[in-house]
Parts: sequence; structure tokens; C-alpha cells
Amino acid sequence: KELVQAEKCFKKALEIDPAIEAPKFELIGIYKLQKKSTRAIEMYRSIISENPDNIHAHMGLGLYYGALGMSY
Repeated sequence: KELVQAEKCFKKALEIDPAIEAPKFELIGIYKLQKKSTRAIEMYRSIISENPDNIHAHMGLGLYYGALGMSY
């Protein structure tokens, strides 16, 4: 229940200012906890498409793919 509420809050923050990355990384963490790998990957890709130089997103996505047994 708390994760669902947190997800709503971070999504609301993105509605207010879609350019900020912190809520996106928080949503990735929530999606991982909820085992929503597709959403987590989509959020990583969203960050990378908006900021291709974001090394944290590239590294996070690569590590997550590795944890899932996928290739980047």
C-alpha cells in the first residue's frame, strides 16, 4: 500500500515537472520492488532518451539487465 502511494506521489511530481530525474529513479526502485521489470526498463530508457549522457541510468539499466539475465 505504501509503495502504491509513493508511486502516485512520484508520478504527480513528474506531472508538475517532467524534466526532473529524481522521481524517475525513485519510480524505478518501486517498480523493481513490485517486480514490474518492463516499467523499470521503460523508465531507464526514458531517462536515457532525454539525457543520453546520464551514466547512472546507463549503468543502472545494464546492471538491471544483467540481474534479469538479459543483455544490454
